[in-house]
Amino acid sequence: MNIDRMLGIAVRTSADFGDGAWTPGMPLQQGWLWAGTVEGDTVLAFELGPGRVLFGFTPDELRSVRKVASGFNTVVECVVAEENGSPRTFTLVGPRGRIKKAFQHIGKPI
Repeated sequence: MNIDRMLGIAVRTSADFGDGAWTPGMPLQQGWLWAGTVEGDTVLAFELGPGRVLFGFTPDELRSVRKVASGFNTVVECVVAEENGSPRTFTLVGPRGRIKKAFQHIGKPI
């Protein structure tokens, strides 16, 4: 059996993370984006390496998601609610089909 499935991960892909709204040439951090079920909750998370989760959120925490650009890779701008209630904007860049599947898995199609 696939280890990702054993861990509750439905979709995993290489991706890049940028802190803030998308701008051409913004600095990006390479890692992996995955969508799955953790302790009964549907989650989208970004890892820098195995077990090094930079952030994760549930669909309820995602205030908005919008596709900024698409080609071989898709650029997605997300706004999530922080613990204090203030919004945080960040950018994800990754393979078009897998990014789309990850957001569909959490019920927020792009």
